[in-house]
Amino acid sequence: MNQNKKSHQFINYLMVFLLLVSGAVNAKAPVAGTIIKNQATATYKDSAGIEQTATSNLVETVIQQVGAFILESDQSRYGIAGQLVSFPHVLTNTGNGDDTFTLNASNLTGDNYDLTNITIYPDVNQDGVADSLTPITDTGVLASEEAFYFVVVATVPDSATDAQTADLLVEGVSDFSGASQTNADEVIVSDKAVIQVTKSISSNSGEAGSGPYTVTLTYSNQSTSDASNVILIDALPEGMNYVANSGEWSLTGSGVALTDNNKTDAQGIGADTVIYCAYHADCTGLAEASMDADNLSTNQVTAIIATVVSGDSGTISFDVTLDSTLEASTLLNTAEFQYFNSAVVITDQKTNQVPLEVIAEPGVVANGSTTNDAEGIDEPVSQTTATLGSTVAFDNVIWNRGNSVDTFDISVDTAGSTFPTGTTFTLYHSDGYTPLLDTDNSSVVDTGPLDPGESYTVVLKAKLPMTGSAVGDNGGAGFDVTKTAISANDPSVSNPVTDHLDEITGSEVDLTNVAAIGGAGVLGVGPGPETNAQSQLILAPGESGVFKLYVNNTSTVADSFDLTFSKDNPFVAGTAPAGWRVAFHIDAGATNCSTLGPVVNNTALIAPGDSKLICAKITLPKNADFSGNAVSIYFRVQSPLTQASDIKHDAVYMTAAQNLILEPDNRAQVEPGSSVVYTHDIHNSGNTVFTGINMTSTDTLAGDGWTSVLYEDTDGNGVLSAGDLPVGSFDLGIGERKTIFAKVFAPANAPLGAHNLTDITAIGTTDAGTPVNITVKAQDMTFVAMSNMNITKQQAPDVNCDGDVDGGSVFSFDAFQAQPGTCVLYNLTATNTSSSIAKNVRIDDAIPEFTSHFTDGGALPTITQGSIVQSPAEGDTGLVEGSAGDVNPGGSVSLVFGVMVE
Repeated sequence: MNQNKKSHQFINYLMVFLLLVSGAVNAKAPVAGTIIKNQATATYKDSAGIEQTATSNLVETVIQQVGAFILESDQSRYGIAGQLVSFPHVLTNTGNGDDTFTLNASNLTGDNYDLTNITIYPDVNQDGVADSLTPITDTGVLASEEAFYFVVVATVPDSATDAQTADLLVEGVSDFSGASQTNADEVIVSDKAVIQVTKSISSNSGEAGSGPYTVTLTYSNQSTSDASNVILIDALPEGMNYVANSGEWSLTGSGVALTDNNKTDAQGIGADTVIYCAYHADCTGLAEASMDADNLSTNQVTAIIATVVSGDSGTISFDVTLDSTLEASTLLNTAEFQYFNSAVVITDQKTNQVPLEVIAEPGVVANGSTTNDAEGIDEPVSQTTATLGSTVAFDNVIWNRGNSVDTFDISVDTAGSTFPTGTTFTLYHSDGYTPLLDTDNSSVVDTGPLDPGESYTVVLKAKLPMTGSAVGDNGGAGFDVTKTAISANDPSVSNPVTDHLDEITGSEVDLTNVAAIGGAGVLGVGPGPETNAQSQLILAPGESGVFKLYVNNTSTVADSFDLTFSKDNPFVAGTAPAGWRVAFHIDAGATNCSTLGPVVNNTALIAPGDSKLICAKITLPKNADFSGNAVSIYFRVQSPLTQASDIKHDAVYMTAAQNLILEPDNRAQVEPGSSVVYTHDIHNSGNTVFTGINMTSTDTLAGDGWTSVLYEDTDGNGVLSAGDLPVGSFDLGIGERKTIFAKVFAPANAPLGAHNLTDITAIGTTDAGTPVNITVKAQDMTFVAMSNMNITKQQAPDVNCDGDVDGGSVFSFDAFQAQPGTCVLYNLTATNTSSSIAKNVRIDDAIPEFTSHFTDGGALPTITQGSIVQSPAEGDTGLVEGSAGDVNPGGSVSLVFGVMVE
């Protein structure tokens, strides 16, 4: 069994240091266009002995395309004068991007004769036979790792005589790189018996554990002589299992099974017999497959046909199944054959190669166990107590239970959280310090790629508010927040895990959105229907979305409520726009509708003053025309006993893909009366132009004199400088981005330990028929301390991997492209911008995803003050750690290290 394995290493610890975002090291080169994102953190003790944390700017490296391919394979076949001869070939794109390959076939010199009518045909079903009479000259576009099967067909001239040979050159040429590869095919003319065998399978794909699939070996004798002792051999690849008693011969008929375990049993009628022995201990001493790793004939299918007369043909078929433990891969199999041509035994003949793709089946479990991947183990993830104003961490383990490499987006249900108002949530890698980033450009932070069966710990930190009202146990219920792990291979596959903190210290019904009455962000409180839609889904045709509906029983008696919908007001129950599907589900347990339970039409009993979450799933038809207008949908709850009811007005907007990203979130320290600058990136990653983007910032401690101002990087140097102007209204074309600086000012009377959260909001308009406002946010957390370290990260290309920045380049904040096999140098600078000494400063980093450590023969890494404590060996991954000791006010420490792009 062929398997492409990806190794995956993650950072295990972090203390007082600077750490680069890192995830996995993959044996396979990343796909062209992959973006390597990096953000560092620094932790240190200020002059008051309080540990502080700051985050750096985000840097990105784009993987360039590298072309490569394999053309298989050289062959030698017997042919008959005046007849066709065919050669099956496979071209596989082993580069890291899409490519098209030109195909050519021509006669070589130095042989006995030339073939005529040389033509190339596609072999779409991979059975070794041309699928049509339409010639081709190229493969069409092939994705990375995609294979193209084709057949070269030619005519042996009538004048060719016995034992003469003709040589054929088959060539593939990459459109991307111009590189070429060739195969040499040989035809040996025979005036004796010539047997041809092709192989096929009933399906070229299937799930692990599936089957049976029928393998068919088709043999024919188009010569004028009889062949005898025709032996067909098929040694199946690992993971593909022979089904006992499934062998059949076309001469004995369908449904008549051949004996598996008797190597002397000549089965058939008269002189037409076959000896058939397959995967049995008694099948010893038979002709053995040359393409497997042993010299046994007991682990193969062997069929010995007594005679194949001139012009005759037939088939040997049998069934196979797939192991249930197979990972997503492609199983490749080629059968072999030999025969007596009336003069000599012709050996070592091969059929065409037949692939069977093991289909990827995503699966994920999020729990609290590092040893057991079962759902519900060590859930919820709990902490007993946390001090007011402290940070409490929850370790959630994300398990890849699928059979292929997968990346899992991590979504935090902050709206559904029961933590006190003012609590902030941040996701980190397993070290608890490195911010979790979006490695697959899905706009959601993720785990990075995980191999099947592999797990990764994601840390959620909850920074509790300082307000006294947060003290308590939430009425005995504690505090909960839910994270959901979502498969990148199939977003419909997900699993939630809940984090829990025990303690910090008449008939009416109201239907609300987002949260229950009194919850954060609740919409639609009071009698409906509302004039304007309260919540809106933005969906493309064919997509599904979910409204979170909370049924609040505001009466003094328990009651249940029927659920229905209408497209109109006045309400007409059960009506919806043409082609829409509307269904009500109970939540499957995540308390955020990320996973759906059974369909329901009644809430069941709800206690007085209680509420129930109902998930209203809307599915739009695939062929829906883009209207440019929001379409209203009304939801109603009504008691069948008391007739108490309420109607909610929501809407769905059908649109093209629109995506505006504002990142990252940051942390830093500031002295009283000083300021700190944060760097953000706003990026239009959708397919529509954003116009009139306006950005604002708000500070949680504005009432105490905190302020913030937003600037754009007017001069493009990556740092806030005199030439940078305050942010005004601006546009972003498709793929465009802009650097934004947030300068946060702390008042002179700000107390040590105070922390201000700056919310930065960007609102832009995109026109996909009708203007739509899109809002994105980022957050900067600023702490008041007597010491303040400013962290920056810059990068530069080192194409030759000589340890020096390339000529014409300098360390900068700019993204650039890097090909696999080239190097990138990182310059990490920690600056004490305060008036106090920063003590015990350590600078740490880690090798990012898709790269390995580059040491330049031991010359790297370097640090301008102190010493390098540890670093990985050349080609390895892990931490790069430097100890700088004390840093005086205004002083800086720089650490430089290198990585090689895989």
